[in-house]
Amino acid sequence: MSRRSLVAVTTAGALIAGFLVPATASADTQPQTTDRARVVMLWQVSGQLVRSAAERALVGSDADVHTFLTSGYQHAAELDERITVDRMLANGGVATKTAAQQALDSTDPGAIHQFLDSGWNTPRQTDLRVQVDQRLAQGGDETRKAAQQALDAGTVDALQQFLATGWRNPWQTDQRIRINQIYAGGGSEVRKSAQVALDAGTLDAYVQFLDQDLPVAQARDQETQTVAQLANVAKDAGDEAARETQAAMDAAHRAAVETELARQAAVAAAGAAQKAHGDANAAAAAANTAADAANRAAAAAREAVGAANSASSAARVAASAAARAATAASKAGQAAATAQDAATAAVGDEARAPDARRAAEQARDVAAGAQAAANAAQAAGDAAQHASDAAGAARDAGNQAAAAAQAAVDAGNFAHDAGVDASQAIAAAGEARNQAARATRAANAAQNFAHVAASAAYASRDAANRAAADALEAAAAADSAADHAGHAADAAAEATQHANAASEAAARATTAATQASSIYDAARQADAERIAVMTEDADDNATKAKAAAVSNPYTTDWSATQQARRDAETSRLIAEATASGTSDAVAVADGRKIALRLARNGGSWTKAAAIAALSGADGQVLAYVRGGIDVAAGQDDRITLQNVADLGTDGFRKAADTALKGTDSDVRALLAGRDYPNRSMDDRIAVNRVLAAAQSSGGVAVQQAAQKALDAGTEAAYNAFLTQGQYVAASQDQRIAVNRILADPASGPETKGMAQAALDGTDGTLRQFLTSGQYLAERHDHEAASHDAEVAGYLKQATQAAATANQNANDAQAAAYTARGLADKAAEYAAAARASATDAANAAKDAHDSAVRAEQSAVAAAASAATAKQAATTAQNDARQAAKSALWAESSASQAAGYASTAYEAWRVAYWAMIQTGGDAQAAAAAAKDAADKAITKFNDERAQQAFRLSNYCATVNVGDKAAYDDCMHFAASSPEERIQIIANRGVFCSNIFQQGTPYFENCIHETFDPAFAADQSLGLVNQLMTAISTLEVGLGIALVSMRCMMSNICGMAALSASPEGAAIMPWLQLSYNLAGGGVLGAALTTRAIDVFEDGWIANERLTAAVAAEARAAMEADEASRIYRLGCDPADGWKFNADEQAMALALEKKFGVQLIRWPLNQGADWISLDGRTFDGIGPLKSQYFDKQWGLGNIQNQIAKHVLGKADMVPVELGDLTPEQAAKVREFILPYQPFVFILE
Repeated sequence: MSRRSLVAVTTAGALIAGFLVPATASADTQPQTTDRARVVMLWQVSGQLVRSAAERALVGSDADVHTFLTSGYQHAAELDERITVDRMLANGGVATKTAAQQALDSTDPGAIHQFLDSGWNTPRQTDLRVQVDQRLAQGGDETRKAAQQALDAGTVDALQQFLATGWRNPWQTDQRIRINQIYAGGGSEVRKSAQVALDAGTLDAYVQFLDQDLPVAQARDQETQTVAQLANVAKDAGDEAARETQAAMDAAHRAAVETELARQAAVAAAGAAQKAHGDANAAAAAANTAADAANRAAAAAREAVGAANSASSAARVAASAAARAATAASKAGQAAATAQDAATAAVGDEARAPDARRAAEQARDVAAGAQAAANAAQAAGDAAQHASDAAGAARDAGNQAAAAAQAAVDAGNFAHDAGVDASQAIAAAGEARNQAARATRAANAAQNFAHVAASAAYASRDAANRAAADALEAAAAADSAADHAGHAADAAAEATQHANAASEAAARATTAATQASSIYDAARQADAERIAVMTEDADDNATKAKAAAVSNPYTTDWSATQQARRDAETSRLIAEATASGTSDAVAVADGRKIALRLARNGGSWTKAAAIAALSGADGQVLAYVRGGIDVAAGQDDRITLQNVADLGTDGFRKAADTALKGTDSDVRALLAGRDYPNRSMDDRIAVNRVLAAAQSSGGVAVQQAAQKALDAGTEAAYNAFLTQGQYVAASQDQRIAVNRILADPASGPETKGMAQAALDGTDGTLRQFLTSGQYLAERHDHEAASHDAEVAGYLKQATQAAATANQNANDAQAAAYTARGLADKAAEYAAAARASATDAANAAKDAHDSAVRAEQSAVAAAASAATAKQAATTAQNDARQAAKSALWAESSASQAAGYASTAYEAWRVAYWAMIQTGGDAQAAAAAAKDAADKAITKFNDERAQQAFRLSNYCATVNVGDKAAYDDCMHFAASSPEERIQIIANRGVFCSNIFQQGTPYFENCIHETFDPAFAADQSLGLVNQLMTAISTLEVGLGIALVSMRCMMSNICGMAALSASPEGAAIMPWLQLSYNLAGGGVLGAALTTRAIDVFEDGWIANERLTAAVAAEARAAMEADEASRIYRLGCDPADGWKFNADEQAMALALEKKFGVQLIRWPLNQGADWISLDGRTFDGIGPLKSQYFDKQWGLGNIQNQIAKHVLGKADMVPVELGDLTPEQAAKVREFILPYQPFVFILE
């Protein structure tokens, strides 16, 4: 391994710590926290308004700093807390929303803080209980048991555990029981399909069978299904409709509450804006509130669309139940007519008596089945009626969203009159109005369909009940005819009576079949409206996403030098501050502005140097400007070059080795120019690889562009093709392919709609549609066709039964007229019987054909599902690979942050020590530079040694597996899978915007690591793009929520944090990605996932506020009180622990950071002001060590802390003997630097 590779190694921990040596300083020369450092502390962890105020103070005078600390941040902190409560209101459950709104509306100045401190917890627990109650109401026996246990426990942990993972095994057991019950009562095809699912034994298999395979299998069995079996099928469909209805009601209720709260907020904002008159600040605040309310209303309206779709889905299932019940009624009518026909025959022929008795027995059996079918139809009708209510609630939510939009417009107009820019409020109102219109449209369609389904179900109920009565009456008549066969006093009259009864039963069977046919047309119309709303929304969002992507093309090159990454103003300030003749006063003023800008956007070393300068005196700022910036940039450039070289060719890696052994200028030159021996050959090879891939995939435009570059044969041509040309050509090829799908007559309506949206969206959406989205849309189209064919089959079967009933009735009439000696009339009815027989045969053929079509569509849907699932897996793997290099770079940056903070602590201590001993600022700056230089040299040497040890370890545990070795070297043994999962999903976000591999894509991946990425743009680019992506990929619902969670540092990265909420979020991230990618995530699971994500949002919003509050408390306290609080454990009632205090102080000295106590009673012990968490172990006791080590308790404790996901796990060896300490050191080797010895 080369020295460059040793130096380049990075790990999953936030920084390498085990070998860092603290700066030496005696107690009397240890620098105290300055006022500027206190401001920096608040700037690092506070909300946006406090950060803005702190920024103004940091670039100002000492008087400005003093003013900020004494009176300049308290009001801003209160407003930041108010904003946090607003976000909790936007994302919480009903109880949390209500309590948050009460806090916001309260005139008590302490209400907001009290809500964040403790007032949020009880409403949150109420929301959790409601969610568990909903699962209890929807679930089977095992799910209800598990839910009740969680409710009985009554703790947040128990409720969270059930919602996160505790539901899964019971729910899976319930599904298995349900499938076994279906198996027991099903036909041959149902049994076959059920057995496949039971043999697979997976959640995916159960969902697939119940949602997709079962209806098709039932349709295949329909030709041989008895009335009793039809009744069972109808009952099962009715039960499913009830479950779907409950999910729709939950979603509609949620949307209704959210839109009403948004409306209230918008109305209040309009009132505030109207009262503002000439107060521009008040008007601006009101406009911002109105914009936020309108955005919330738009989001709630989207939920209302989802609720309407769920209602439509419930109505669709109820309609299926009604169709089955109608078929059962028609078959029962057929049985009644058959029995009356048999009775007619037996009246005049004693030999036909056995036939009459058999017909009577069959009619009684059918009657029982028909009564069960009537009960199922009643339940289905009730479910459809409730679905109609849910759709009505969704429409009400849409109306409230429209009202919120109008109020936001009013607020914007009032603000505009006050001279304030209200464009955001107006734009947000427009979006809310559009979404409200879609919600109303979807709800109206769903409600209309639900009404039809309910009417059809109730009509089927009545028909089944009447058919049951007819069958019982016919059975009695057949038995009576058998008892008196051939001996009737007036055979002709009695035969006529039976024939008339048969005709009446046949007529009712025909009516039942005719009434049921309305279901088919209504279902198709409802589905067409659903697709129209969905594709309209998708296209609208795609267009907005394209505009948003163009407005922010991610042009900051992650692989550029620090100098090249600076914006024009930063470069101007540096030039001015370092120019000959610039006064110290100007240099200091410029230096602080430079430091603030670079602290936000620089590399790890650059940020650390900038923060040190922001915290320091004028002399330290001068030292920073006149040399510190370049030194820090040089270190960052080295890290960047190491990361670029990891991805480069052998030739580039060799050039990087040489540059890294040289000066910072050498490194900067290679990064800037990428010029090295044989680059042209490397690039030509790369162009040929792209050409070969295009030839394999059929990308004509890419082939032509590649060949053109090869024909030119110049480095410029190769570079232009590799960096830009290939992606432009690929987009052309993809656009042609999507247009072909759009024009294909075989493409279904959803496929066509999503194709158009992809064409109107970003370059990334074209690729995503072709690789995965089209297959999901195809699956949905095939499923809709299968369902249509399935329902058509049942309706045709009902028509067949009615026709057969008419045939039997006509036979009976023919026999009756024969008995009365009316041969002509008998012949007329005989001909009618033959015609009815023909109708029955045609209907039977149609029913069979429908079953075949249903099966064919189901097979096509299954194939599309398999392709979609494989495509999702491939996309996930591609995203993982595309994001892994960015994750390596992020890990390098995190590691470097530790080096840099320690180096600049040495710099700060040396500067202060020289001043304290009487040195001037110039001497202090020289001493500080010398200390920092020595620290940098030592760190690089120690890092190389650590890399060597880690290389040996990784080679040992990953023999022959290069990919695993690379991961091991970059992540050590800190189990990066969950982190990679989050980053991979962020990669999915970027790949939906840009073509993978483009500079824009790479820059996007790296920018997603910026802590401000999601927070600062949550209402802008990120929100628009995520909405579009989720709409195009899998529709609104789980994808939007989970993707927002993945992208959010509040929710997504909580899955990796020391917060216990991470344990709840992470399983759902994986489940939602896997199931949504395959398109099989049902309404119930979607609701559960959204609940977990929202609870994670709420808890982590509160955590963010708590950390900021703890930082303010630490800043406001005197040093002794601050230090004392470091030893107070919130998990133990804030009881003081001297050992914990000593460990915290040792960590502060070691890393040159200030710690605050982790403010929750679960999770880490401390958090540094730059966001790193520490969870300590020890001090270990020698007298107990051997026994505990032998039992594996200490090893388990270390592993438990690793799984706790704190950034750093320091181990205090206490009074262990050298032999005991050696065991610990050896054990933690694979975990270093994530776990380290604190010495």
